[in-house]
Amino acid sequence: MGVELAFEHLFATATMRYTDGVIGLAIGYVAKYHLVKQYVFRTAAQPR
Repeated sequence: MGVELAFEHLFATATMRYTDGVIGLAIGYVAKYHLVKQYVFRTAAQPR
């Protein structure tokens, strides 16, 4: 939330605050995808 407030302070619009929120969510989803893809998107069943 701190970065969204910084964007709002720097650009003085609520639109930029929400834009940064969308950018942050996108970065979070990409990071989460790369962290869990090895467990979810396996090509063949591998013994543990």
